[in-house]
Amino acid sequence: MSIITPPTNLGQQIPPVDSTTLPFQFQDPAVPKKKKKKRRREDEHDAEVDGAGEVKQKKKKKKRRHAEEEAVEEEIAIDPSAPVRLADTAPVKQKKSKRKDKGKEREPAHPEIDPALTSSDSQASTTALISAIVAAATGTPDPISTEHIQPPSMIPQFDPNMVPHPLQQHFMPYPFMPYGYGTPPYMPPNAMPPSTLFPAPASLPFSELAFGSNEDVLRALQALDMSKITNVLKTLGDAAAAANEVHESGIQSAPTPVGQIPVASGAILGLASEAQGTATHHRRTLDMSLPGTEHHTSPDHAYLLANKWLNAGKLAELVKSEGLIYKKGKFSAIEEQQLKAAIENYRIMKGLTEHQILDLIYPKSEKNRDNAFWSEITAAVPQRPIIAVYHHIRRIHHPLRRQGNWSSSEDALLKQAVTDLGQQWEKVSLRVGRMSADCRDRYRNHIVNRDVRVTGAWSKAEEEELTRIVTEMTVKQGKDIDNDVFWGRAHTDGIETDDYEERHAVAVCTNAWYMYENHGLLLLPTIMAGSCPPKPRPSTALLSSKSIPALVLLLAIGSTLAIWASGSAAFSSRPRALNSVQNVPINSQEILAQCLYLRATPGPSRDFHSREVSDRYEPGTNTTLIKNAAIFTGERNGSVVTYGNILLDKGIVKNIGKVPRYILDRVANVTVVDAKGAWVTPGLVDLHSHLGVLSAPVLAGAYDLNSARGSVLPWLRSIDGFNTHDDSFELSMAGGVTSAQVLPGSGNAIGGGQAFMIKLRKTAEGSPSSMVIEPPHTFTGSKSHSEIRWRHLKQACGENLRVHGNRMDTMWALRSAYNEARKIKLAQDAFCAKAEAGLWESAGSHFPESFKWEALVDVLRGRVKISNHCYEVVDLDDIVRLSNEFQFPIASFHHASEAWLVPELLKKTWGGAPGVAMFATNHRYKRESYRGSEFASRVLADAGIPVVMKSDHPVINSRYLLYEAQQAHYFGLPGNLSLAAVTSTPAMIAGLSHRIGFLREGADADVVMWDSHPLQLGATPVKVWIDGILQIPVPSKTDKPTKIVVGKGKEDEEWREVPDVPNWDKERKEAIKWEGLPPLKSKHKNDKIIFSNVKTVLTRGPDGDVQTAFSAKTEEEAGAVIVEKGKITCMGVACLSSADAADVVDLHGGSISPGLMTYGSPLGLEEIAGEPSTGDGKPYDAFAGNVPNILDDSGAILRAMDALMFETRNALTAYRSGITLATSSLAKAYYLDGTGAHVISGLSVAFRTGSAHAMERGAIVQDIAALHIHVGRPHPLIGEGVSVSTQIAALRRLLFGWETRDRETGHWFRKAAEGVVPLVVEVENADIMATLLILKIEVEDRIGSRMRMVFSGASEAHLLAKEIGDAGVGVILRPARPFPVTWDQRRLLPGPPLTNDTTLVNLLERGVTVGLGVRDAWEARNTRFDIQWAVLESNGKIDQRQMHQLAYTNLPKLLGIREIDDESQETVDMVAYEGGGAFDLSSKVVAVISSERQTVDLF
Repeated sequence: MSIITPPTNLGQQIPPVDSTTLPFQFQDPAVPKKKKKKRRREDEHDAEVDGAGEVKQKKKKKKRRHAEEEAVEEEIAIDPSAPVRLADTAPVKQKKSKRKDKGKEREPAHPEIDPALTSSDSQASTTALISAIVAAATGTPDPISTEHIQPPSMIPQFDPNMVPHPLQQHFMPYPFMPYGYGTPPYMPPNAMPPSTLFPAPASLPFSELAFGSNEDVLRALQALDMSKITNVLKTLGDAAAAANEVHESGIQSAPTPVGQIPVASGAILGLASEAQGTATHHRRTLDMSLPGTEHHTSPDHAYLLANKWLNAGKLAELVKSEGLIYKKGKFSAIEEQQLKAAIENYRIMKGLTEHQILDLIYPKSEKNRDNAFWSEITAAVPQRPIIAVYHHIRRIHHPLRRQGNWSSSEDALLKQAVTDLGQQWEKVSLRVGRMSADCRDRYRNHIVNRDVRVTGAWSKAEEEELTRIVTEMTVKQGKDIDNDVFWGRAHTDGIETDDYEERHAVAVCTNAWYMYENHGLLLLPTIMAGSCPPKPRPSTALLSSKSIPALVLLLAIGSTLAIWASGSAAFSSRPRALNSVQNVPINSQEILAQCLYLRATPGPSRDFHSREVSDRYEPGTNTTLIKNAAIFTGERNGSVVTYGNILLDKGIVKNIGKVPRYILDRVANVTVVDAKGAWVTPGLVDLHSHLGVLSAPVLAGAYDLNSARGSVLPWLRSIDGFNTHDDSFELSMAGGVTSAQVLPGSGNAIGGGQAFMIKLRKTAEGSPSSMVIEPPHTFTGSKSHSEIRWRHLKQACGENLRVHGNRMDTMWALRSAYNEARKIKLAQDAFCAKAEAGLWESAGSHFPESFKWEALVDVLRGRVKISNHCYEVVDLDDIVRLSNEFQFPIASFHHASEAWLVPELLKKTWGGAPGVAMFATNHRYKRESYRGSEFASRVLADAGIPVVMKSDHPVINSRYLLYEAQQAHYFGLPGNLSLAAVTSTPAMIAGLSHRIGFLREGADADVVMWDSHPLQLGATPVKVWIDGILQIPVPSKTDKPTKIVVGKGKEDEEWREVPDVPNWDKERKEAIKWEGLPPLKSKHKNDKIIFSNVKTVLTRGPDGDVQTAFSAKTEEEAGAVIVEKGKITCMGVACLSSADAADVVDLHGGSISPGLMTYGSPLGLEEIAGEPSTGDGKPYDAFAGNVPNILDDSGAILRAMDALMFETRNALTAYRSGITLATSSLAKAYYLDGTGAHVISGLSVAFRTGSAHAMERGAIVQDIAALHIHVGRPHPLIGEGVSVSTQIAALRRLLFGWETRDRETGHWFRKAAEGVVPLVVEVENADIMATLLILKIEVEDRIGSRMRMVFSGASEAHLLAKEIGDAGVGVILRPARPFPVTWDQRRLLPGPPLTNDTTLVNLLERGVTVGLGVRDAWEARNTRFDIQWAVLESNGKIDQRQMHQLAYTNLPKLLGIREIDDESQETVDMVAYEGGGAFDLSSKVVAVISSERQTVDLF
């Protein structure tokens, strides 16, 4: 048989193809084609939709043949002076010469070719090429010599501007570069076109290897030695270069496209030709184009394919009548990437979540189908019909889609399911766990008749039998050999097809035989390998040892021809090429692969959703079944809740909802956990954490937060400083956190640069790398391009970068850095454009890249999730402009205190609005955060901006990340979004929603079971699994198991419900109106006020303890409280009848109780902590330097009263939260600001938080409350300070009275020693506490007094609880929930679920008087929630009386506030709560009743 080379296809572009990325795809040109009969599939994916969107199933009728009609081909006249454009190459409609021909299709016109000439020349050239490869691969000693290659005649001039740029595809980050042939030379009508790929002179040494038939070629291919293919490729490359040599004529024949004119089946089978016009022959071209090169489709056809829902019948009609060209068959890897990118781009542009995208893919009914969505997605894959894209996308997103080989157990399960259920494939699918179509095909093609299948190599007799059957069923019946009906009937005639790697048997055999018929040698290995045998055979025949070289040869031939074609075309596209020879680099395929890789988008690997075992699975881990759970899945913005079971197996969520018994029967060693209706959520995701780089306890040797080496450092990586021994890991898991993004600090514009998502579970390997979730493609420097994973980067702007200059300096540094990255990116794009066009001499052999800037280049390619530290509008605007200038997206803004004021600005970010990761109430700690608001999360959510709650660990202990979500919910964020803000939303922003943040089949087995609804205050994990491995309770390291009690006292059903929260609409609108600074002053009322619907009234008794003055058992019994001039004059139901005209405040079942007190923060001593000009300033430290003589006091004792400030926003916010009294001192426990604490911290003051100034009545409650000192070890970062022994020695001297009493220092220390004023010692370490207890005994013995010593901070006080109680020393736990910031705090008692007891419980049980304090001024507002939390985690060990003492009595007693001794209650402020009690999430403060000031403040 002759192998015929086709004529030049004018204007068609065939760029080089990376042999590693084939499959080949075939296109149908506008050629007459017989309608095919198709088997009706039983699965829903086979339903075809016509233009009206209706499903039609029709039997196709045979089209009438007109024997008298003859095909008429018209010649195309080529004007040599006219430029050839891609649009000119569209199929040409031919006018019919007769009226009866109207509507009938014809072959597209081609220049006339003399078959004899074409056949002879093509036979020589193609046979020579194949012979060369065969000779080299089989060991023939004589290689191809370029001396024998005759150059083509002339090269045409070509203007690249003549090639129109394709339409920009907005979802592709890589810009399109044109790949084109030169203008084809003018050929007279009778001239013979160039027909040879490589002219083969008679002197070729391997001419005797020319084959006369494909059958002979197949025999020769069996003995190929593929190890020599490399030499063949190099030789052919040299030949291609020689073939492009320039001659004087300056004209060269255009390169022949890679493809062949198919010959009729009769020619292959040796049959006589049929009469002209009696049979229809299909003509297809081999599509080896890269994305974006399908210019041969007319715009009308492209629109038609992307917008009209055409079934197969209508498409076939359009092929015949309109010359429609469209693609069929399997979607290529490139098309898969294009579709994925198109869907992600649509999601970003429309601001949709992944779950909303799934709703578009799977609407509730066909009537709800979004045609605009499908049209836009289809446009990403030109020449694919919208119906094909529709079914393909729905298939790959199907929840039961599982890939990979079938196991023997699955086959047995399938066989049994069919036995039980018959061919009800949907029901079989649910039982087996695979798609219905996969089950059907597997059963039909592999299970049935498995025992009678024939294996092994094909015999010649079998091949002849196959040929006979094919001939009888097609050609002899006047049918097309490509008719689908043939392969279905082949089964009934004794031919059972098989598939290769689970592909449908019919499709494989059809394509293989079609290529055998129409393309000769090209795909013969498919048939040769035995995938379409004439007798029943298994798929393993394709993998026989003899078939492998042929498959490799296929790729080698395709890539070699593509490289030659691109090289030839490239020489005609630029003037310089006229005098040059292109030398193809030996690593050309690697380069082309790298260029193709530039277009890839990050995401899960192709086989991720079919995985059976997690890459993080630890062998030996039991399967876990969680039963009877209320499951928050995270789906649809957190709105989906499922009730049922969850199966965790091999690190994956295998089933959710109802777990079938047969699935449980397939797994061994199942641990069953009965949730008993408890809430189960995905593991929490902390999107902003410094775990491991700012380790706990903080030590100088493990401080790897910021770099001092510059402003822009994108080459640094946080993982390189990640400390796996951070004590915070266990604490964070105890709060339900399972994953976190480890960010470098914000001291650099691009600081530690690259961030990483990690799991908190320490692996068996124990390394930082093993804790990383999906390490990015650059993690180990690997150049593998098999899959692309998301990278993460930290950027910063604003105040934190002052060390490197101001805001203008920062933005210039960022712009300069991105400009460098852009240069590299453009250089890479230009290089790839040349390389893919074959311009190797111009491109060079080295891919342009920079190890230093590669991370930012990836940013510009859209492969990096940027977390941008930004607070103010000016900074947000800067980054938005930067993103648009350099065209890269921002994944999330962090902190973003003013983002809620400008949501529309955020939406202008390139690529769509980023998420915002924020605190709930942590604001005003520096100027940038001054306009932060508790309502920000709700405002942003209303504007469609994704909201994330973060910890910024250790700024906020990551263990209490969920508390941030609870507070956001309290201030108006809907419950579903609040939980999503710490689960699904951060997972999506991080690009890891396929693994974490959701509970769905196939996700990582990161699961938390809670003791109450997660949004209930104090919700605590009962169990935590990471990768299916139990982490909480912490597995015992000894043989003695420890039982931790969690959730005692939360048995009532109300704890499992979403908590009710107040309505804040009015306050939120005010905050927006005043741009974050709404007036906080209250309305003063001096006349009568009536509070109605009051459920409870608490007052202080004569002894200072709180008692219940009124309580309504039911809502109907709710009473009223009358207040006149700040005093309660009546309470109870009877008060309603005696009330006359007055202002009425409805409490809606609320309560009235005494105001709360706060201690421990600089509340009232500063407005903005980070702005020295808004506070007291830095006081003198007698231990750090000489005190100025003007003070004339050795200790420089200062009074906080002298620095007091009123109406600070933190004080007024606390007041509006029921905190009416505050005690503040100048003591500052050092944290991470680089300053040490003062040993002598002065005298504290007690004041009313709602007062206007110090002269106002009742503003100053007590001008001197207590004497404060600090005893501790040096600052962990600056390493400077006074030794502990020096501090104790000085304290002993002062308490012994050795300092003169006529000075402030001597006077007040003497009063402290005598017990006149409390001595409050800031101390954390138990050893130092023991020393202080000994010192107390010494002082008391010396002067015969009883000191009132109080330990503040006291993280390790539980270690000395008995001794502290015996010594009569009080304790103020500050903060209420401890964290080991410093070495002195490391031995804390964390409480459930890590320990049964808390420090608070331990101390109370030893008779210690305990109060609760805070560290920062912004925390004061949350005092009532801190008290409630402390009580809840005691597991019922703190009763109501102790709770009231903790809230109202103990703290004033410890600090010596005399107000509690006032029996007349004249100085006690009362607080009115609407909707609940003082410690309920359902309540908010609406008024403060002040008898001292004789007024009622209404909010």
